[in-house]
Amino acid sequence: DWEGGYADFALGSDLFYPFVEDGEVFLTESVWFVVVPGVELPSCVTLLREIGLCIPAPIVPIRVLLQKIGITLSKRGQKGVPAGEAFGKLVQMFGQIYDKETRPDGIISLGVAENGLMHEELVSYFNKIDIAPKELTYGDGPFGSRALRSALASFFNDYFHPVQKVLPDQLLVANGCTSLLDLVTFGIADEGDGILVGRPLYTGFQSDVNTRAGATIYPVSSEGKDPMSEEMVEQYEKELLKQEKQGIKIRAIILAR
Repeated sequence: DWEGGYADFALGSDLFYPFVEDGEVFLTESVWFVVVPGVELPSCVTLLREIGLCIPAPIVPIRVLLQKIGITLSKRGQKGVPAGEAFGKLVQMFGQIYDKETRPDGIISLGVAENGLMHEELVSYFNKIDIAPKELTYGDGPFGSRALRSALASFFNDYFHPVQKVLPDQLLVANGCTSLLDLVTFGIADEGDGILVGRPLYTGFQSDVNTRAGATIYPVSSEGKDPMSEEMVEQYEKELLKQEKQGIKIRAIILAR
């Protein structure tokens, strides 16, 4: 309602998830401005300019804006503060990563699972890809392009030999495993439910399944077995029965090499 000083906006992401409770409304003028209920649009834009936020950027520093105008995190958002602070330290580390040419005195991280041996081949391949105008639109819809999902389905069927054939329409493409784990856990698990993961495991799995969905990771020891072998089924079953006796419902198993 422009005459009333607000603009309706369909929030297509979880950007405002930590700041509002269920049933509350948070309106935006555009992707760059946050409109506070009770503050008319021109005044809000002026405020943003005064505190230096009225500039297009991929990520708007929402926390700074909230502090300036006196808005606090929701109870739900407050639960994620510890994880956010820990991630902040990781971000600082990324800003000091070693580079032979530009930062020879930088940090060499042994805590990130990146396959550096494939970088040159991947860069060479990606630089040969022709981007069509359609790739800059919603294309085949929000689940990913049909060509990509068809290629993934073929890959899964050829290399993993699933009991039931994987179809393109059964696949959803997202921007990384964190997003996918968050989506899946939020959809299948209630707060307090459990997810099994074989050891050793990526520490980020806990925040992936807990921050929004409220689920908990339960590590499963391999006891010397190959984590991806059939012998691990017994280990998963032991942990599942153990947690069920304690009243924990196990909703899924994450298989991570």
